[in-house]
Parts: sequence; C-alpha cells; structure tokens
Amino acid sequence: MKQSLFLGVLFSLLSAFCYSVLTALIKINGADISVPLLVFSQRAFCLAFLLPFMLFKYGKSSLNLWKFSEVKKNHLVRAIFSLSIGYCLFLAIKKIPYFDAVLLYNASPLFIPIIAFALLRKKINHRLWPLILAGFLGVALTLNIDNALASLGGLVALLAALFSAGSIVMMRKISATDNSLKSLYYYFFISTIISGVIAAPELHIIPLSMLITLIEMSLLFFFVQYFLVLAATHASPELVSSMYYANIIFSLIFSMVLLNSQLTISVLSGMVLIVVCGIGVIFLQRKYF
Repeated sequence: MKQSLFLGVLFSLLSAFCYSVLTALIKINGADISVPLLVFSQRAFCLAFLLPFMLFKYGKSSLNLWKFSEVKKNHLVRAIFSLSIGYCLFLAIKKIPYFDAVLLYNASPLFIPIIAFALLRKKINHRLWPLILAGFLGVALTLNIDNALASLGGLVALLAALFSAGSIVMMRKISATDNSLKSLYYYFFISTIISGVIAAPELHIIPLSMLITLIEMSLLFFFVQYFLVLAATHASPELVSSMYYANIIFSLIFSMVLLNSQLTISVLSGMVLIVVCGIGVIFLQRKYF
C-alpha cells in the first residue's frame, strides 16, 4: 500500500512537472506557432503514440469507435470539453503573463459542483459555498479586479478552467463504464479529427524547426496524460487532484527563473486562496473527482 501511495504521488508530480514545462515552452517558444496547430499536433502525435498499444491490447476492434464503447456520446462530450481546454489555455498563455494563466486555469475545481449540477442535476453540497466564494475571491485577486477583469486573456483562462471542470465531471461519469485507457483513446481520436479540421488551412507548410518544436511539445503532452493515468491507478482521485496543484509551484519557479516575472502580493494572495479552496472542494465533493 505504501508503495502504491508513493507511486501515486510520484506520477502525479511527474505529470504536473511535465505540464509546467509544456506551458513554459509554449510561452517561450510558441509565439510563432498558431494555437490551432499547437492543439492539433499534440493530439495527433499522442494518438500515434497510443494507437499501436491499443491495437496490441484490444486488436482491430479498437478501430471501430462506434462499437468499442457503450458511452460514445459521453466520450464525444468529454473530448469537446477537453479540446476546448487546449484552445483556451494556449491562447491565454500567449495573451497574459504565464503564471497568471496557469493559476487561473487551476481554479477548475471551483467550477465542478456548478458543472455537475448543470450537466448531471447533482445537488450542490451547501458546505462548499464558502470555499467556492473564497476561491473566486482568489480569482478576482489574480485578475486584478480594478484593472484587468475584462482582460481577454484572463477571461479565456477562466474558460479553460470551466471546460476542465466539465471534462472532469464527464470523465467521472465515463469511468463507471470504461477504463482510463479507453477514455484517453477516445479523447485523442475524436479531438485529433476535430482539431485537424480546424488546423487544416495551416498544415500545408510547416518548417523543420517548427516541426521539431511541435514534436517536443507533443511528447510532453503525452507524458502529462500518461503519468496522470498511472497516478490514478495507484492513488485516490482526491490525492491525485490535490498533488496536481504542484504544477502551480513548478510554474511559479519557471516564471521567476526563466521569464523574470515579478509577482504581486495580489497574485500571491490569489494563489493561496485558489489552491486552499480548490483542495477543500476536492475533498468535500469527492464523488465528482
């Protein structure tokens, strides 16, 4: 048990670290790469990495998405939510300071009770309201409510958090029928098709230097997802979700060391509120994680 717990924590931290490195690379090296191309390349490469394993484990039946799962509509909704995260988060990273975008995205647990009510008609535990309201105070502090509440980048980062909450709720619903591997496979398959259509006008000419960067980012994205699945097999969803907040610490270090960012008391206060309230929501609303 101790070994499983250790591995759960380790894989959670590895996933969080890869995620932080990925978002930092997008901020530093992704200025010349469009968001549609970023999103498509990551999903397509991940599908290419995963497809041989799926064929080995499940055979040709894995290619028939129509019969491979009994909850295809749920997979489609989840894929749309998760795909939307990529578009919103990457756009936010390009528009506002890197750490602010990551911090706002990590407000997603605050939205989960609301999304679960909207999608599944699950009653909201009223003990959550103080945590939710305090968490959104942290969001307001991060946005700098006097000057930047209407910032496009900030609002888009919050949309990424909202879509992340929707994705988590749908994943929990799917998990009653399909395992994490199937869920990941459907996500990569569906999102590759949708994002490929969106990115199609930009696929005709990709310089070699850009292609190498896209492959690097895609590998990181794959390991983010892979380590997260491994973490979920060794630890409870509550622990994994809580440990994943380490990506904020990693992002804070990258922001200060690589980007020479100056953080304000307002943002740091927002960070504390978002993390503490987010973890509180995770443990009080366990059945949605």
